[in-house]
Amino acid sequence: MRIVTGDIILPADTPNIQFADVLIEVRDISDADAPSQLIKEKRLHKVQLKPKGLIHFKINVPEAEAGRILSFRVHINKDGSGRVNEGDLLTTSIIPIPSKGSLDEIKIPVALI
Repeated sequence: MRIVTGDIILPADTPNIQFADVLIEVRDISDADAPSQLIKEKRLHKVQLKPKGLIHFKINVPEAEAGRILSFRVHINKDGSGRVNEGDLLTTSIIPIPSKGSLDEIKIPVALI
């Protein structure tokens, strides 16, 4: 297991919110014709959001077998429902995680939906 640290990068159109929930997932996206598999998740509660802000995180990430592809998925939920709703923030691109070895600080941009 390795510890990965980084920042979630909030866009300029992020609303000012006092208490948002942040879900950070590590997913195995290796199989193109199948749903991704959840490998690890971390939840942050009552996170303050602001335009162009950063959310620092730390998560344990297992090493993957050769040929497997891991990626981050982030969902910032403004209403705490756990469902993706208008006004939430999401990753919109693949944020790859090397299968083995240490990682430098990772940057994860999210977009307002």
